[in-house]
Amino acid sequence: MLLSMEPEDREWINAMSFAVVMAATDIHITTQIEDFSYEFGRYFIEENKIVFMQEYSPSENKRKDIWGENTASRILQIALKLEKLLPLLSLWMDPIVLTVDEKIFGNEIRINMTSHPIKLPIFCDFILGVIVGLLELIGVADAEISEEKCMLTGSTHCVFLISWSDVKLDFI
Repeated sequence: MLLSMEPEDREWINAMSFAVVMAATDIHITTQIEDFSYEFGRYFIEENKIVFMQEYSPSENKRKDIWGENTASRILQIALKLEKLLPLLSLWMDPIVLTVDEKIFGNEIRINMTSHPIKLPIFCDFILGVIVGLLELIGVADAEISEEKCMLTGSTHCVFLISWSDVKLDFI
């Protein structure tokens, strides 16, 4: 367990202590690394990719869907992969609940986070990096990712938007 709000035997570090270290690091090295928390999220996925790859092993046909043109069916395939990968984060963090929104629009996927172990903005940056890392892991590099809503600003949950600017319709 990497982060946990409650003390656990398998816990690596208390979530609040980790948040303080991340915030201090973010402040002190921003001249060298623009967004430490975001980059740390990407690095976290890279370092633990073996766990995620056990869940995601695409067949040749599925690779074409994920890496093909930006179509509605490709975006649906990406959402389905993320839906399988996101729950694995609970192996390292507690509590954390990230789900893919069921309403997928033509060029957008939303990920909802309803629970997380650190109530600081740097954790949202970390999760943005995690999402980018997961997308890179499954071969998606052409998406734009941002945070639309945040629990820290009064929303009931955090919402991360993954979007593509150019999406072709499958039937044209």
